[in-house]
Amino acid sequence: MFDKILNWKLLPGSHEFPGSDGGTCINEAAVVAAGFEYRAVQNAKDCPLCFSRPIAAYAIGLNDSMPDDLRQELLIPFVTRLAGTADTTAKEIERASYIAIQTVRRILPILLRAIGLHEHADWCAKVGKLDAAVVADVAAAAAARCDNPAAAAVAAAATSAAAGYAAATAAAARYAAAAVADAARREILLIAAAILDEAIRLGNQAEPIETVLVASRMKDIKQRALERA
Repeated sequence: MFDKILNWKLLPGSHEFPGSDGGTCINEAAVVAAGFEYRAVQNAKDCPLCFSRPIAAYAIGLNDSMPDDLRQELLIPFVTRLAGTADTTAKEIERASYIAIQTVRRILPILLRAIGLHEHADWCAKVGKLDAAVVADVAAAAAARCDNPAAAAVAAAATSAAAGYAAATAAAARYAAAAVADAARREILLIAAAILDEAIRLGNQAEPIETVLVASRMKDIKQRALERA
């Protein structure tokens, strides 16, 4: 219902200005919904200061990696939830760490089991903190099966997660792109969207915005797009 009210099309990548049907990434749509002047968003630093940086970075990674139908289904509900999430440095570090840990615990095991690394999947599922040694072992085991595309993706993603939040924020979506079956891909992206929701809830959250006001702002920017055409 919210999707139909907004009538906005989420797309991968950065956009200098939306098309007449919307046509922006999740963060650009969130900028409009919050009442800011439109801006292209190539990375989290392009967002207004009231946007949490790790949350914005993770949202960009999910947005750019999801297929069109799932991007629309899973990310449109976050259009009104990104502005107002900025918090203290400690809280942002907590959020970033949470994203990385939950990715290792809940997403990596799905692909590890798909390529037969059941013991390594069990290790990941039990990780209580971002244990770089465990993740490095997982990456090495996956890399040893380099003839399997999913294994290569696991190795790259695990290495990113071990490196810290800057690389790990978008890792979950990259795992999904290498999943061996559509069902696994959908499962992974549902989990990734849940992790985004949970990470937002760890700190400051957006003030509620009336749906009518959001729809009006989105309609106005699309009208301006028509006038520019």
